[in-house]
Amino acid sequence: MSFTKVAPAGIGTEPGTSILIGDSLLHSTGIDIGSNTGIGVTIRKHGDATFTGIVTASSFSGSGANLTSIPAANLTGTLPAISGANLTGIDATSIKHTDGNVKVQANNSGAVVTGILTVTKNADSKTIITGSSVGIGTTSTTGRNAGVGTAVATLIFNSTTGLMEYYNGNNWIPIDTPPSVSSVNNTNITEAQITAGFDLVITGSLFKTGATIKFVGNDGTEYASPTVAVNTANQITARVPTSVTNANEPFDVKVTNPSGLSNTLDDAFNITPTEVEVNDTPENGCSPRKEQLTNVGITRPDRLTKDDITNGKKIAGTGTIEIDGSIGPVGGVKQKVIAAKRANASLILVPSANYEEASVFEDDNTEIVAVDSFDNALNVIFDFSSR
Repeated sequence: MSFTKVAPAGIGTEPGTSILIGDSLLHSTGIDIGSNTGIGVTIRKHGDATFTGIVTASSFSGSGANLTSIPAANLTGTLPAISGANLTGIDATSIKHTDGNVKVQANNSGAVVTGILTVTKNADSKTIITGSSVGIGTTSTTGRNAGVGTAVATLIFNSTTGLMEYYNGNNWIPIDTPPSVSSVNNTNITEAQITAGFDLVITGSLFKTGATIKFVGNDGTEYASPTVAVNTANQITARVPTSVTNANEPFDVKVTNPSGLSNTLDDAFNITPTEVEVNDTPENGCSPRKEQLTNVGITRPDRLTKDDITNGKKIAGTGTIEIDGSIGPVGGVKQKVIAAKRANASLILVPSANYEEASVFEDDNTEIVAVDSFDNALNVIFDFSSR
């Protein structure tokens, strides 16, 4: 058995003394493990430890504040979640490129980006922001409805319609310029033309493929054109439906683009009614002639009977007359009443449906009476002319 001298202050405290235990050397400043084959671990009395090779441990404790120069490539395995609450000395005010230049710089109001900022969801849906522009990613109507968030003021470019759109909280609203309607090729269309099939040529600008046309009567009723052809951005051809009649003239022309934006040409055209024969047999004392029973300023009652039932008084009337003798409304009744007054008519007969707007022109010299049938009109005339 061999013995090692132990000094009162400890092992190896005498200068120049050390103890070799197997492959480890114990000396006054610490322990060297693997001294014969190349030191693998050196532990010093002040706490420093140097390891050569792989260190395996079940856990580490301590702040790690002085861990430096650890190559990221040598950190392997799954790392636990790190809160970062105690990380210090990290510059969070800027992000640098590998060339060393700062690309994102934080300040007290936000962040400054140098260069182009691209926010990408996929290859087709991305937003690009430069110093002078903002590029909005494209999506279709289907893609918009399926995957785009509907926060108020969300902005997209819809490739289906070719328009920018924004969400107002309820609907996607296209950003577009409304069309302009300047004129039509015919301002007085006959009922015969409409019956045969009449195409109205509309001139303007910013017409888009898929535009629709509506003809709006003086009572606000809208009549959709059954066939519309957008010839150019400045011209549309639209069929006037047979439901458009003289009773609701004048008609506005309303052009609506696929975006929903529209424009209207007011009082674009009137309807001239078909002429009819009235009392054209010689035996009743009347010569053959034609009367327009609608769209005329004045209809002369003395021409509708064998004898002059007006007794020489100036009497005017307007309205549509049906086969059963009923009298229907007409368009532009105000203008017709004004024309009759200028002709010094002392009695003006108007359809009951038009009386309210016509009655405002009644005065001491002109009496305006509502009638609803031909017989009613004759009775009013007989009564007035006999006074």
